[in-house]
Amino acid sequence: MDAIDRALQVRPSRPRRWTGPVPVTYVLWNAFSVGGTVRTVLRQAEGLLDQGHEVTVVSVLRQASQEQPFFEVDPRLRLEVLVDRRRLATTRTPLGRLRRWLDSKQRLTSHFSIGRDQQASLLVDLMLLRRVMRVRGVVVGTRVGVNLAIARFAHPRATKVAQEHLHLDQHERDVRAALLRHAPRLEAIVCLTEADAQAYREALGSNAPMVLVLPNPIPDQLPRPASRERPRIISVGRLAASKGFDQLITAFAQIADAHPDWELRIVGSGPWRGRLEEQVRRLGLDERITLAPATKDVAGELAAASVFALSARHEGFGIVLLEAMAAGLPVVSTACPQGPRELLSHEYNALVTPPGDVEAFAGQLDRLLRDPALQRRLAHAGRRFVTGFTTSTITARWSALLEDLARGQSPTGQPS
Repeated sequence: MDAIDRALQVRPSRPRRWTGPVPVTYVLWNAFSVGGTVRTVLRQAEGLLDQGHEVTVVSVLRQASQEQPFFEVDPRLRLEVLVDRRRLATTRTPLGRLRRWLDSKQRLTSHFSIGRDQQASLLVDLMLLRRVMRVRGVVVGTRVGVNLAIARFAHPRATKVAQEHLHLDQHERDVRAALLRHAPRLEAIVCLTEADAQAYREALGSNAPMVLVLPNPIPDQLPRPASRERPRIISVGRLAASKGFDQLITAFAQIADAHPDWELRIVGSGPWRGRLEEQVRRLGLDERITLAPATKDVAGELAAASVFALSARHEGFGIVLLEAMAAGLPVVSTACPQGPRELLSHEYNALVTPPGDVEAFAGQLDRLLRDPALQRRLAHAGRRFVTGFTTSTITARWSALLEDLARGQSPTGQPS
């Protein structure tokens, strides 16, 4: 137990046992931003509303440039913002000036709630600590640092759940060590893949809380299958190193001459935009490759394409794979150790290649573009596969889990 724990007199305690509807609080880093975590958490929250829960979404941050959430928020959801930099920039009250001053100071060096995020500050840490210490019911963290804050400082009678959107081995060594040290204070760790769940079980051993797998959901109503009339390859995601869009551009360049009618469209925003634009210019493919900004209408983008490509080096889960298959698109993907490797079966619902093997990826992409019958077969298999990942199916499992935890039962209904 470190100095912050001692100062706040954090003590382990059994959660309150609820007999009525269980209130659920999700804590997001920034609910106003674009990204798969935000989109899927909002979808989960809406599903729990439909299951009869009172649901609050807490956004640790709202940046000064963010006028409204990027994704639509169900009006039934309670949305709280802990540090609203839009308001901080204009407030003239003494409290507002104090908060601006705190927001200009460094984060707490021993506190992992923000890790090394450049958006962190002392104010952010203090507001997050204050909020999780007051939470009641079930609180679900959605980012490793927030999960640490919940494990260490949440109210002793709260039911504490960590939802992991990355993988244990992706965290830096000191953050990983802190997570493993404080994870036993949680009631449950919910992973997106069985591989990551097993990694937590092995790392924590007999100290492990409940560790289980609940994948991200897609909407109940599958979209109309794409017509696949336009010769377009599409990929969607954050423009960052982990997504491997540079590899996708290289692979497309290798087969572009053999398929002169086809184009590549990459949809997303992120720090690698300039680097990718330069790569496209250097290859002379400005007329064939488009880097489109992130959009709320991912379904519309998928519907206007014929093939989906995922070239990621690392992938937390790969919700966009499920969305692409739901849209009736055949998929070519790298077999990232978690996520895609568990979701995809080579030759059944996708063509799969080793991560980082650009030659293999280009070869499978070339093969798919040449074979309309293979496109149809993969597209049909994908549509059948995704029916087990609908929001109603997944959130019913979430609802049962949270109610069992809050009532002191195991997921099988046996007393804990």
